[in-house]
Amino acid sequence: MKAPASIPSFFDVTVWAWQAEVCKAYPSKGRGVRMVGRLKQDRWADPEGKNHSKVQVIAEHVESKPRFKNKPEDQEHDPEQEDDPFRETEPAPVEAAAAL
Repeated sequence: MKAPASIPSFFDVTVWAWQAEVCKAYPSKGRGVRMVGRLKQDRWADPEGKNHSKVQVIAEHVESKPRFKNKPEDQEHDPEQEDDPFRETEPAPVEAAAAL
């Protein structure tokens, strides 16, 4: 049995406008995506009276993450990632965070 972290998860995602066109035009299996949006839960009962629930992502912003190969030295460099506000950075010092 696979470890929980290695089991893929699949979610229905709703994307609108030009971002939907981009998502449709550039699908790539194995490429990670980053989304900002909200979760929507639908609940219903089937004809037999059994309750069902489904959570979907309503995406407001979608971007693809660079594809990395197995070895760190083989990783592709994505210059756009340098200006990416979502990339991992050092946490703010406690004093600076307290001032916010």
